[in-house]
Amino acid sequence: MKIDFQFIKKWEPKYDDIVSDQEEYLALVNNVSQDFSTCQSIRVETFERMINWKSPRAKGRIQWDKYNTYQKVFQLVFNNQQVDKMGELVALPGIGAPIASTILHFIFPDDFPIYDFRTKEVLHYFGYLKNKTANLSHYQEFQKVLKYIRTNLVHYNLRQIDRALFAFHKKNPIKFKRFSKRLNIKNQVFKERQTVEIIRSSDRGKREKMINLSIPEIVEYICEDLGKNGKVINRKDIIEKAKELEIKESSILPADYCDNTKTGQWSSYNFLHSISRGRYILAKFKSHDENK
Repeated sequence: MKIDFQFIKKWEPKYDDIVSDQEEYLALVNNVSQDFSTCQSIRVETFERMINWKSPRAKGRIQWDKYNTYQKVFQLVFNNQQVDKMGELVALPGIGAPIASTILHFIFPDDFPIYDFRTKEVLHYFGYLKNKTANLSHYQEFQKVLKYIRTNLVHYNLRQIDRALFAFHKKNPIKFKRFSKRLNIKNQVFKERQTVEIIRSSDRGKREKMINLSIPEIVEYICEDLGKNGKVINRKDIIEKAKELEIKESSILPADYCDNTKTGQWSSYNFLHSISRGRYILAKFKSHDENK
């Protein structure tokens, strides 16, 4: 099956049956254009609306008290044609590839499609993409494919193609159920390997990518690295690794992740086992400790 004129004609209108966000989308396109006309960047109010439109959960990862840093990068990607626009945005705290692509789409609606795992799964399903993961290294391929489809569908823009792909995915859950399950398993393995590499790296650029994970996920991967083969993990070592990733000490409470503490035993993240004050092992090795 091809993603052709008939495909878009059939599926693009169905988007509005699923999500009622087109009015806000059009308002944001207009607001971003006005912002660059008046202040050469994106106002914080507009950016917050953009995050709410794409992924409200991402708001907690944005450093709102340092918003001037974001504004400078927005200005850079708008004015400098030579700069790696996606790379500059992803380097900002809390900005992953999907959010970065959304920012660029609202700045340049005709050049940057919005990165989303659903659209990637559909493109892969129809054989347009070899890779299914939505990370920075694969965005260029994704962008190229969407532009190729648009070139052959002159009556539709990137947003309309995106709406059609999204609607097809949502309306055909059976097609993607087993596909997505396999994808999630592979992504988890990739994520674990990538995270350990980032933890061990002294490269600031790699460490900044860690901001796309939640704090419990970061702590878990730090502990997995420190506690291999049942090795005792000291609280100070967890704190030290977290600080290297620019996470505040006050945000790291190892007791919250222990299966034998009041704060940790009911948590969905209880991967540690406390053996004494400030000393832990991975919960999966606790039977070894109890047998000593």
